[in-house]
Amino acid sequence: METVLVSRAVEQHDLDSVPNRTRLEFTHAGTRLVLNLDLFNFGCDLREEERHYRHLSPPFCRLFHFAGAVSPGAEIIIGGAVHRLDTAGIYLLNAEHSFDVRYFTGSKLCYAHLRLADHTRSSVFHDAPGLLRIEQPVISAYLEHAWETGMPLAIQSAAAAAMSEFVAPHLERLRERSELFSRFAPVLAAIDRTPPARLRVSELADVMQMTPFALSKSFRRKIGMPLKEYLNTIYLDRARELLTCSGGTVEDVAVLLGHSDVHYFYHAFRRLTGLSPGEYRAERMNFGTKTDECPEIARI
Repeated sequence: METVLVSRAVEQHDLDSVPNRTRLEFTHAGTRLVLNLDLFNFGCDLREEERHYRHLSPPFCRLFHFAGAVSPGAEIIIGGAVHRLDTAGIYLLNAEHSFDVRYFTGSKLCYAHLRLADHTRSSVFHDAPGLLRIEQPVISAYLEHAWETGMPLAIQSAAAAAMSEFVAPHLERLRERSELFSRFAPVLAAIDRTPPARLRVSELADVMQMTPFALSKSFRRKIGMPLKEYLNTIYLDRARELLTCSGGTVEDVAVLLGHSDVHYFYHAFRRLTGLSPGEYRAERMNFGTKTDECPEIARI
């Protein structure tokens, strides 16, 4: 049986798409938590023959459920361990964990490519194992019904119900992280309302009534990431989204990002990615044609 290799670059195609987003707000132990659930892709496929895939460091999580009482499911190797995926379970395959999967003939897989991030844009499951499993018959039935409708809103709601079960063991850590970040709430608010190319550490420091050095040092010590790196991540995520999904010119994208001169955009984007904005867009467009010709790689 041939193994289909699915590289991270292939899967980045989904991550660059504009997701269906659900904002989840709730209170845990007296602390208000905010999570964003991004749904990039979904489907429900019947495997008419056995297939084997190898996924290398996928950039998003996968939600798996095998529908039907007699679906044979799949076998997965992740983290050096072999697991059998059956119809009783709902599975979360964590981002960044390479895995091999063998889908058995006759299995019906309902899947979603998604990301669950906190208000700092960090994945809720960044330090979780590669494979998580729950058994919730009510949610399993909810997932199967939602996928049968094919409606993004129904699937988004069902996925949110499943993810609420997976996130439950992480709530206390999320509460502690939220309280940690609460010190920088004015910075996060300023970031949300400012075009990413106009974000400056010096101006954020003014918001906090601190010197740039003091803010950068405090942010890194408390959060574990340099503030400048955090700002670059926000900038690059938005630039990629606009280049991939908007119909505007590179100049239009530069303006939306907050650049006064398109040449600054060219310089910044190449410095962060090694590609010019035009090269990146062309690569995405060409890649989209290739994945359309091989939908089993593009979708699963």
